[in-house]
Amino acid sequence: MNSWQVVSELGLVVEKPEKDEILVYGSSDPTPNPAELLMVQLISSYFDLDYRFFIYEHGKNFKFYYNDSKIEINVPKIFRLEDIIPPMLTLGEMCEQIWNLRKEAVIVMHLDENTKVRACSVPERKYSKDILDWTINDLHYLGAWLGGAGIEYILRLCAEKNSNILYVVPYQSKGLVFQIYRDFPRKLFVLSPFIKFVPPQKLSLPNWAPLPWDYWRSLPASYRKEVKKYLKQKMKVFFERKEVLRIEIPIP
Repeated sequence: MNSWQVVSELGLVVEKPEKDEILVYGSSDPTPNPAELLMVQLISSYFDLDYRFFIYEHGKNFKFYYNDSKIEINVPKIFRLEDIIPPMLTLGEMCEQIWNLRKEAVIVMHLDENTKVRACSVPERKYSKDILDWTINDLHYLGAWLGGAGIEYILRLCAEKNSNILYVVPYQSKGLVFQIYRDFPRKLFVLSPFIKFVPPQKLSLPNWAPLPWDYWRSLPASYRKEVKKYLKQKMKVFFERKEVLRIEIPIP
C-alpha cells in the first residue's frame, strides 16, 4: 500500500487542521532536503499554521556525499531529532515496542555499516544484553544511527506528548513504515504530494538522492524564488483537487 492508503486506513488523516496546530516534517540526514523543507513551508502557509523541520545529525543516508563535512544551516524553525529522543530510552525497549506496533522485523538501528538491529518480540534472544541496555543517545555517541522504523517511533512518542503536532505524509508508493502509528488516539497526518528537486547530472548522484542542501543554497535567490512560486501554484491545485501525486523539478 502507498503512504496515503496506509494512514487513511488507520483513520489518521486530517482534512482541515486547527490554527493552533504545528506542522512537522524532517530529514533523516544532517542537512535539510530543500524540496521537503519548502513543501512544509508551503503547506503551513496554505493552512496558516506554524511549522517545524527536523534534521538528524547522526543520520548517514547521504553520508557518501557530505563525507562528514559540516554544513552550516541558518534556517529558523529547524530542530534536531536527537533533542526529542527520551534520554533513558534503550535499544532493547525500542526493539520490543516497535515489534508490538508493527509485528515485523523492521530495522530499528544501524550499529555500523554492516550490523543492523531489528524489531523483535524478545530482543534478548537475538542480541547481546550489553547492546540492548545502551540508550539511543549512548549508541549515537558510539557511531550508530536509527533506521526508518526507529525514526518514526521517536516521532510517534513526540506526538503522544504533544497534542498540537501534525505530521506531513508525502505520497510514496510504499507506505508500510506508517503502520507504526496504528491505534494512535487522534488524527495526525496531512497529505502532500511527493516533491523532489532532481539534481543535475554534474553532481553524479544516484537516482534516489535528493538535491544537496549546499547546492540548493548556492543557486541564485531569484531562481529559488521562482521555484517556490511554481510549487505554490502546484500545491494549491493539489489541495483543491487532490490530483497531484508527484512534483519533480530538474535543477540546473
